[in-house]
Order: sequence, then C-alpha cells, then structure tokens
Amino acid sequence: MIKTSPKGNKIRVFETNWFTFGFLAHFNGFFISIKKMDEALLLHELTHFDQMKTYGFFSFLQMLFNMDYLVKMELEAYRADGRYEDLVIAGIISTKYGVSRLGCLFGWRIKPYSITEVLRLG
Repeated sequence: MIKTSPKGNKIRVFETNWFTFGFLAHFNGFFISIKKMDEALLLHELTHFDQMKTYGFFSFLQMLFNMDYLVKMELEAYRADGRYEDLVIAGIISTKYGVSRLGCLFGWRIKPYSITEVLRLG
C-alpha cells in the first residue's frame, strides 16, 4: 500500500516480518516494512522518511556512523508519533539502541547512551 507522510511525501508500506531487522517496523530508505499495522508506529517510520527527504539520503546515512545523529533522529521520530513522554523515550533509546552499527567499528562510540545523555541531546 502507499502511505503519505506528514509532510506530503508518498512511500510504499509493506506489512511483513521481512526487513524489520528485529524491530516492529523499519524504514529501509525506499520503503517501510512493518510487522503489524499500527498508526503510531507507522507515523514514527514516516517521520524517518521525512527526515531523509529533508536532509538527503546520504546525509541520512549518518545514522549508521554517528550515534549522536541517530539519537537526535530517533528522538524526533518518537516525539512525532506521540506514544511516549521524553523520559520514557530516553529509556527506550538508551536500552534499545546500543551503538551506531558501523560507528563502533571505527571507534566513535562503543557504549550505549545513558538516559541523561539522551535527554541532554534532545
């Protein structure tokens, strides 16, 4: 199915267990895969799509290397979907998002953020 983001961009959404990479949903750059259709979760992923459209595809790839960037993008997406308050969001990010996937290979950050670090970045 085709969904429209809050900023008016259209993207294909697949309800599937494939390509979610251990999450309930995942924005894959050109489509969104979601295990079970949930409007708030879909809004979270649509926010990531809007972020990519705003900053550009290659700039958006910083999430793979730069943990600060990843945390800021996740904070924005969690706030947009309206499911949680900031303290709960900080807890989710500090436990669920350990380190950036490729950044740790280059030695930029090897430990997860604490709740206070997440709140300080937001």
